[in-house]
Amino acid sequence: MPDMRSLLRAYSEGTAVQRLPRASRRGWANSVSIWVDRSGRLGPFWFDQDEVCERLRQTCGAGLSARKIHPWEEARAVERGGDLLVGGRPDPFTTVLVVGDLGAYARADGDDPDDQGPREARRAGPEGGGAEDPVAGAESRAWLRTLRRLRDAGAPVAVLFPGPRSRIPAGAARGWEVVPWEGARGPAGGATGDARERVERLLRLLSPATFVQHGLLRAIRKLLPANEVDAGTEADAWNHAAVLAADATGMVLHPRVAERWREELARDAQVHPATRRAAIEAIRHWREGVPRELVMGERAIWHAVSPGSVTAEELGEARAFHARLVATLQGGAESELTMAVRHYGRMLLWAMPAAAYQACPELGRLFVTSFERTDGVPEPEGVDLRALRAELGPGEEPTWWAVRQVGRRLVFSPSPAGGAWPSHESGPGSPVACLWAGRREISVRFEGGPSMQFILKPGLAISLPEGEWASVAADLSELTVRRWLREPWAMAAGRDRWGLWAEAEWNGAVQRFRWIPPGRFWMGSPEAERGRWPDEGPRHEVTISKGHWLGDTPVTQALWKAVMGENPSRFRSPDRPVEGVNWEDCRRFLARLNRMVEGLEARLPTEAEWEHGCRAGTSGMTWLGDFEIQGENDAPGLDGIAWYGGNSGGGYELEEGYDSSDWKERQYPHKKAGTRPVAMKAANPNGLFDLLGNVCEWCSDWWGGYQTDGVMDPKGLE
Repeated sequence: MPDMRSLLRAYSEGTAVQRLPRASRRGWANSVSIWVDRSGRLGPFWFDQDEVCERLRQTCGAGLSARKIHPWEEARAVERGGDLLVGGRPDPFTTVLVVGDLGAYARADGDDPDDQGPREARRAGPEGGGAEDPVAGAESRAWLRTLRRLRDAGAPVAVLFPGPRSRIPAGAARGWEVVPWEGARGPAGGATGDARERVERLLRLLSPATFVQHGLLRAIRKLLPANEVDAGTEADAWNHAAVLAADATGMVLHPRVAERWREELARDAQVHPATRRAAIEAIRHWREGVPRELVMGERAIWHAVSPGSVTAEELGEARAFHARLVATLQGGAESELTMAVRHYGRMLLWAMPAAAYQACPELGRLFVTSFERTDGVPEPEGVDLRALRAELGPGEEPTWWAVRQVGRRLVFSPSPAGGAWPSHESGPGSPVACLWAGRREISVRFEGGPSMQFILKPGLAISLPEGEWASVAADLSELTVRRWLREPWAMAAGRDRWGLWAEAEWNGAVQRFRWIPPGRFWMGSPEAERGRWPDEGPRHEVTISKGHWLGDTPVTQALWKAVMGENPSRFRSPDRPVEGVNWEDCRRFLARLNRMVEGLEARLPTEAEWEHGCRAGTSGMTWLGDFEIQGENDAPGLDGIAWYGGNSGGGYELEEGYDSSDWKERQYPHKKAGTRPVAMKAANPNGLFDLLGNVCEWCSDWWGGYQTDGVMDPKGLE
């Protein structure tokens, strides 16, 4: 047919036409075969592919045949290094239309599966001798081999590529017509800027949706400028590492990533408020016809991301809905209904932003009931889960749980000794504390990280990452573990079955100290306790708010002499406790001690600190419990832990000593008694020796009458 456009141009330019120009006339091929790539990576375009097939079927009628390339076919071609013709012979009289990405969106071999950015394909260049493209992935190479076979057989080939021209694999335009998706929208090469930023910008706007349909993905994409995202960004989003699941109905984002993106979207100043509102409106539109509980759950998210996008009435409906769910979970025995409600709560709350809990407090109660007895759950920020758990009641009879540090882990186990460590404990690691808990759920938080829920069970082990502190909170108690750096005065330090220790040295004399953690205890003795003195009451609760170091033995004569240059003791022996010193002597000793060792700052303990270290979490007559007193100097319950009048003369070897021949009711017969070397009897659960018996020990204050009310860090008269 004559080319009328060329004739008019020549006429307007005054050019003589020597020969009538002819133009090709386009028409529909008599025979067309459409190849549809149904790879999972092309999920956003499945409905578009179906629409292309349907429109061509209406146009071409019987001349159209369709073939769907399933993922297993592509995988088999890649595996054998072949093409997708599967040994068939191409028909040179049939036009082939490929509707697919030619493998452009497939993950390249060796790509890091944790890499969340898309893989960019190089722009198509000139044909280079038919060699395999070194940039293209295995899937692209299989498709290019297929196109070459079709071309060599003379079959006309066209490709409808779901993305911008810049994403077409190199070499794909060598002899074939490749038409990019949405060619008229945006820059010719597609969106500009970093591919990772493009796809995360899109996913961040999608994050308020707990479930993303294909149409919603496209609707949100079209909210953004064409130079920021393009059709290929849809594929990048669909194939992103943050997508937890995707199928023919839509996709779901990984909860932890979705939560982070929701928080970022809410505070991102670069996202215009109108864009946030438009995204919420698009999600709201695509929620028509979906189950009501999905909308009720998302309303709190929408409000957190874009305040004002949800009306007060809608938010009130969401609160009432979730209050009913909590009542359902608390209302009776486990059933199919409660299981469904619990599942809903877990799916919804795994990635709920903190602001959503503030807008809808019922979500906090739903969290507690939904994740009951569930391990390793990230807990919401700003929600007092301890208070919410307390509302539900203790759950079980409160029990003590022993917490040990074994290497870089905290290990939990039931404590048969109550809130104290038995002095004979010899398990792995070293004690940290005892936790008093009525419910099995505990909150664990590390510095710089989210709070996580764990379930107390024998052998529970929680790894300690790098950081300054870790907090473990049960419903009835809380434990904070802080990183310890060696004290400037410590020449050696470590952990053993009693806990943390450190040693200092003065002129060759070594003293070991034990770390006594803060805690709460009952000071004084019950009125009915045997052997009680009248001034040991009234019994009252005392809180020691700060941990401190305490010498694990009384000051020995060797240490006193190393510091003071003399030994005032009567019962002379370097490893025996110093005696014959008054309170002022002790003050002078400590002053000189601190001058000798920089940073030591040693002092006498208060009476409350001494009793706290001595009791070590127990409340009986001794840390081993109550015992029977059989006589004035006969208390077998003391024999293993203390030197006292009934046993201090047994095997006594010094020439100097007390005449004990007339002591009444002795546990063992002896004629001479005195002080004994330190640390010969068993230590208490804090690793302290000779707190009972051997010698009296000075405190920084003196008794002036106990209070009946609880006190914190008490100091008596000085």
